[in-house]
Amino acid sequence: MWDSTKTIMAALAAIGLAMAFVAGQTAEESSAKKRNEAIMADKLSALSTERNALLAETEAAKQAHIEAKATVVALRDKLKSTTTMKAADDADLRLYRRIANLDDTETRGLFVDEVTMSKDFESDDVSLNILLIQTQGRNRIRGSVGATILPDTGKPIKIIESSDERAPDFNLRFFQTVHIPVPKTKGVMDELEIHVKPTDKAHKPFIYRIPWKEIERLR
Repeated sequence: MWDSTKTIMAALAAIGLAMAFVAGQTAEESSAKKRNEAIMADKLSALSTERNALLAETEAAKQAHIEAKATVVALRDKLKSTTTMKAADDADLRLYRRIANLDDTETRGLFVDEVTMSKDFESDDVSLNILLIQTQGRNRIRGSVGATILPDTGKPIKIIESSDERAPDFNLRFFQTVHIPVPKTKGVMDELEIHVKPTDKAHKPFIYRIPWKEIERLR
C-alpha cells in the first residue's frame, strides 16, 4: 500500500514538473514573440517614416520642377512679347518717318501702302495684311476692304467683296492694318486686287493691284 502511494506521488510530481516546464516554455515563447512583434513594429514604423520622408522629398522636387518650368515658360513668353512689341514699335516708327517724309507729289489721301502675307503655324491659316495710310487731314476715315485673286487662267477668285457685311472694316486717322483670311488655292496666281471702299464722300473707292509673287515673297 505504501509503495503504491509512493508511486502515485512520484507520478504526480513528475506531471507537475512537466506542466511547470511546459508553462515555462510557453511563457518564454510568448515573451519572445512579443519581443519579435515589438522589433517588427519598430522596423515598420522606421520604414513608414522613411517612406513618408521620401514621398515628401519627391513631392517637393516635383513642385520645384513645376515652378521652374512655369518660370521658364513665363520668361519665354515675356521675351516673345517684348520682341514682338519692339518689332511693332520699330515698324510704327519707320511708318511715321515714311509718312513724315512724303512730299506733295506723294500725298494721295487714303491709299494702300503695303500688302504682306502671314501664316499661323499652329492652324496653318494664311492671312493678307493690308496697310492703309491717310496722308491728308486728320479726320477719321471709315470703310471696308475686299480682296480678289486673279489667277493666270480661269475666273477671278473673290475672297470677299468690300460691300459684304462680313468684309473687314477700317477706322483710321493715320494708318491701320486690315487682315483678310486667304482660302487655299490651286494653280498659278497672277495678281491680287484690294478693293477699298470708304464710307465718306471725301474719299472715293479705289482698287489697288499687286503681283501675287510679290506677296508670296513677303510671306
